[in-house]
Amino acid sequence: MSAAQQQQEQRLRETRVQTQQGETVAEKFKRLEAEKQEKAAAEKEAGEQEQNITGRVAEIRKDEVIVSRPGQPPLRLHVNPETTVNINGQRKSTNDLRNNMEVTVTYKMVNDQPVAIRFEHKMEQKKDQPRM
Repeated sequence: MSAAQQQQEQRLRETRVQTQQGETVAEKFKRLEAEKQEKAAAEKEAGEQEQNITGRVAEIRKDEVIVSRPGQPPLRLHVNPETTVNINGQRKSTNDLRNNMEVTVTYKMVNDQPVAIRFEHKMEQKKDQPRM
């Protein structure tokens, strides 16, 4: 057997090496690549999913609102014309947000930046005292 034939035979044996799962090295490589791509797609999709936080408006700027959260760093949210604001069920604008206002914010990550979709604020109503 020539050296070239021996090398070819060796390569053939290597491709037939079985892993513990009963697949060849090439099959395992393809499976791992597919899993890697699925994981990357899932991570990308997770970033595109809406997320919610609750906190207090710390700062309001033209294109962003900073929301402070207890025990976590403030979140700088980009706002745009599509961002909605609901205060006590009424549609308002980001101009109606006030510092220290408690809000629930729905946002999603776009190009690694949190973009606000919706701000919601419900004023606490004092409960009526029972009459005696």
